[in-house]
Amino acid sequence: TTYLGTAILFTAISLFFTPMPAFLRFVGLSDVEVYAAYLIASLTSTVTYRFIHPVISDYRKAWNLLLAGTATRTAIFLLPTCVLALRAPPEPSVLAGFVAVGLTWAAISSSLTAVVLAMSEKERKDESFGRAALIVLGALMIADGAMVMYEPKLLYPYVVGITVMIIGLLVLLAGLVRCGRKEQAPTT
Repeated sequence: TTYLGTAILFTAISLFFTPMPAFLRFVGLSDVEVYAAYLIASLTSTVTYRFIHPVISDYRKAWNLLLAGTATRTAIFLLPTCVLALRAPPEPSVLAGFVAVGLTWAAISSSLTAVVLAMSEKERKDESFGRAALIVLGALMIADGAMVMYEPKLLYPYVVGITVMIIGLLVLLAGLVRCGRKEQAPTT
């Protein structure tokens, strides 16, 4: 369940972010502003990693952080639609959105790694982590290929991205519930 949720999650992220630079240019941002937005996300994420590390050392907290990061990322995916629908100036939305992207990236990537490694048998941690990385890579490649014909006026990548993200969140929630049941199961 965790691997499936991971594949769905990263497919949604890729569907959303592959066409994002074209969308940002379409709503009026310059190349420098687009670059600055991505830089803000990277800097926010880098700073956030330091504060997340103590949280992910506990398995249950790592799961909760993964779900919170995924749910927040789903809300962020609504921003392009809101910018167009409200005809709002894009700069404040983009700044807030990319700060949130940086925060959620640190939460998702750190907690997902902690969850995958915690669920793995000690002898198979490298294999489990490699399998998760391969699933993520495959999902990214498929989604990126689907976005080659993107037209910035269309919102389909964002609508599809939100839909796929919600599915990923539900799959990850199911994984958490399943892990909780295994912890509570009597041992014989």
